Amino acid sequence: MAESPVFYYETEVEWKKEKGAQIGGPSLPAVPVGAPPEFKGSEGVWSPEHLFVASLNTCYMLTFLAIAENSKVPLMSFSSTAKGKLEKVAGSNYQITEIVDTNLSVRVASCLDSNSFMIKTARHVAIL
Repeated sequence: MAESPVFYYETEVEWKKEKGAQIGGPSLPAVPVGAPPEFKGSEGVWSPEHLFVASLNTCYMLTFLAIAENSKVPLMSFSSTAKGKLEKVAGSNYQITEIVDTNLSVRVASCLDSNSFMIKTARHVAIL
């Protein structure tokens, strides 16, 4: 059995001032980041908490797209809004304990039967 390939993803972070920084990577644009206002940071920049929730939301979309492609389902659009819950856990530190999809919108070609796997999946996920 052949070994699966290994991939590496390199990032860079450069502190700018106070609780602000800039992230990037080879061939990637720079993005301002910092602590959220709740932790003495500034509004209007991506926080690690936002990036974590966004990464899971993006992974969710890419998984959905892969399933649609493998199922030969022609998607017309996909959008999803995710919300992460950060809370102090007893005996521990702050943790993101929950991520919910607050607004899922999927449009597929009208040739699909309303009982198709993809339609059922989209309905089920939208309820989460």
